[in-house]
Amino acid sequence: MLWGTGFSAVHPRPLIELFWDFEMPADLVEGYRYPELTKEMKKKILGGNFARKMGTTVEELKNGLPDDEIAKVKAAGLRPPWDKIPELVK
Repeated sequence: MLWGTGFSAVHPRPLIELFWDFEMPADLVEGYRYPELTKEMKKKILGGNFARKMGTTVEELKNGLPDDEIAKVKAAGLRPPWDKIPELVK
């Protein structure tokens, strides 16, 4: 299972946070044998499965992008996506 979003007008972070905080209801787990969503399962859904399919790891992907736009924003001390990003607005 892979996480994906088609939103282009809003940042997906609130949806990701909702998914991260979601717990499978006990009646579904006990009555219908739905699996509990563990943190490990959520990590796989949110990026681990994609990385594995691409033949890499999340850590390798993070380390492979030291000069991307997100790294520049972090270095500038801004809090994306809500703060303005001067380099990208020019």
